[in-house]
Amino acid sequence: MDVIILKSEIKPSALKVAMGYRGISQTELCKNINGLSQSNLSKFLKGYHGVLSEEKLKEIMTYLNFPFAFLYHEFRELKTSASLK
Repeated sequence: MDVIILKSEIKPSALKVAMGYRGISQTELCKNINGLSQSNLSKFLKGYHGVLSEEKLKEIMTYLNFPFAFLYHEFRELKTSASLK
C-alpha cells in the first residue's frame, strides 16, 4: 500500500481566531511580544509565510494561552444572512 504524506502548514486564520477569542488586537500583541513588528504580523495574517519564525509563533501562542498545534487548524469566515444581502 502506498502512503501519501501531506505536509501540514500553519494557518494564519487560526492565529486570527485565537487573537479574536482573547480580544487581543495586532497592536496589543506587538506591544507584548518582544521583537514582533506590526508589519510582519500583518503580513503573516494576510497569508505571507516566512515572515514570522516558528519560535516567534510559539511566543505568540504562549501569550495567547493557546497550544501551538492550534495554528494547524483551518478556519474560514462564515457569511451571515445580513452580509449576503
